[in-house]
Amino acid sequence: IAVSGNYTPSDRVVDAIENGIQKLTSKGYRVGFMLVDLRSGQSISYNADEKFYCASTIKGPYVCSVVSANPSAITNYASSIKNILYYSSNEDYTALRNRYGNDCMMKWCKAAGIDANIGSQKWPDLTAEELCKLWIQNYTYFNADSTGEKLGRWFQSPEVSPIRSVLGSTYTTRTKAGWINGSNAHYQAANDAGIVYADNGA
Repeated sequence: IAVSGNYTPSDRVVDAIENGIQKLTSKGYRVGFMLVDLRSGQSISYNADEKFYCASTIKGPYVCSVVSANPSAITNYASSIKNILYYSSNEDYTALRNRYGNDCMMKWCKAAGIDANIGSQKWPDLTAEELCKLWIQNYTYFNADSTGEKLGRWFQSPEVSPIRSVLGSTYTTRTKAGWINGSNAHYQAANDAGIVYADNGA
């Protein structure tokens, strides 16, 4: 477990996280995560530089990159965007990607401080740190203007999100999960990413 920003978690917190990790790794799963306090910059992470198949978590940043670059998309493609964010529609994601291409996502990645070439891939492998940085970029956009704020609200009620399932009754959450159970071990993944608007900050 790694920390930054002059943050020292309590023994209770460390023990709880280590127990959770052990429950998964003992069954043969690989685990990685990164949590950042957006106010202080403090963070806690584990295995944050290992690549994982991102599955549908990429759809959240992609939608943000499209609407940021093309604000009219939130009206013209509202149904498709909602299907992507609420139901994780692969068909609507493919259609939106065919319509707007890769450039907006490559710029989004660059602005987030990660390799821009990731944005050219429909289903990239991502580290927890890279996905975290993309969501910090999303958070910035949600606060940038009225269109970003409107889009942000569409992330609040996905059909599937472990983060929302656990924390959504207590806090506002904006998330996009991704999951797959393919025959190849690389394509067996369960991921979630997003913002938790806790009482003491996001």
